[in-house]
Amino acid sequence: FASFGLYFLYFGQLFCESKHGGHGALLLPSVLLLLALSGGPQGSPWSLVFIKLFLGVIYFAGAVSKVVVAGVFGRPWLGSTMQAYIVDAMWSRPHWSCLVRALQRFLLQRWYLCTILAVSGLAFEFAWLPMVMFGGRLGSVLAGAIAFSFHLGVDLLQGLDFKPFWCPVFWVFLPDVQALWHGQDVLPDQIWPILAQGFAEEPCRWLMSATYLLLQVVVAIRFMDCWEGMECLPLTCCPMFAVPRNLFDDELRAGVITDLDLRGGGYVDFAYNFFPWSTELPLSASDLQHMPGRVLFWMSSLHCDENMKRFLKPEYLNKELLICANFDVSPALHDKLLQLVRFLEQAHPNDWTDGAMIGEVANLQVECRSLFKEHTFTTKDSQDAFEGLQATKKVPDLLNWMTFFTP
Repeated sequence: FASFGLYFLYFGQLFCESKHGGHGALLLPSVLLLLALSGGPQGSPWSLVFIKLFLGVIYFAGAVSKVVVAGVFGRPWLGSTMQAYIVDAMWSRPHWSCLVRALQRFLLQRWYLCTILAVSGLAFEFAWLPMVMFGGRLGSVLAGAIAFSFHLGVDLLQGLDFKPFWCPVFWVFLPDVQALWHGQDVLPDQIWPILAQGFAEEPCRWLMSATYLLLQVVVAIRFMDCWEGMECLPLTCCPMFAVPRNLFDDELRAGVITDLDLRGGGYVDFAYNFFPWSTELPLSASDLQHMPGRVLFWMSSLHCDENMKRFLKPEYLNKELLICANFDVSPALHDKLLQLVRFLEQAHPNDWTDGAMIGEVANLQVECRSLFKEHTFTTKDSQDAFEGLQATKKVPDLLNWMTFFTP
């Protein structure tokens, strides 16, 4: 119980950081609470079952959110959406490895692979809870392994790291792995007897755990994260990447270019949480001057869905190109971004399936990033801060490898 309370005291004081600033750390307080309500090591593992069910409800809610939001926007949540979110990551979170960058480009130019990734991701979120509930020990182990590989894939392709605070929850599947290792039944009906035994052992704690799980279900079916002022974290309907996308259709287009490695830790995660033209969390040009590195935001707001307009200040709607940076943007970079915007504006919505068209978008993106790197820092303080920050990142190879699993 102390850990559950201290979570809010500690994480509530941290800035919106690239490792825990999004939904990556949301699961932690709920798991701490459910573990605190358990009967301890001498009782039956009914609390582990509640944790599995809680995690399954979140995955299921994420899938339902994508389907419902897609219906609200009147667009399908398919391969074009996956393609667009990978391109977003290539703007703000480019991978250091040329092999990963080549893989991203390979996927972008093959619409069927983007579709397979999108559909398989939805299938994973829909099927995870039933697999845990009705698949026995084998189903639980497979569910845990698939979920872990899913988050590794998200980290690789999109640079969103769920390993430090989300993936440790998968230790709840260790008893199932041990049972399979020792040759116990693969498909026993284990969840319901364990829950029944837990209720007999600790009825008060069991009811409190069930109530907390029920609250998560209520938040999920009411889509409370999607309504303004209704969010009640850490309970969530997990609407991550729920907005359907198509780079070549009439939609809000934007990108972020920065020196900072947002795939690492220690940085303000401004790529998804802040931008200069926001109604709620604006990041002004003066704010950008405090960034330890060069940062550029660009946006084309010629087409903004009615459901998205509340996030943008009215004076910035219907603009062909908006740019905000903490350095003097050269005419060459401005013209290249404008060329990209006009290229997408002239395209047909079905061009997302054309490998040559998305390849040209990737080429223009590379050119924009190259022009970005040619710019100098506006102030020496900003340059010194960036170089000092980079120096702290230089650690021995062993420690560098360990950061793969740590904040």
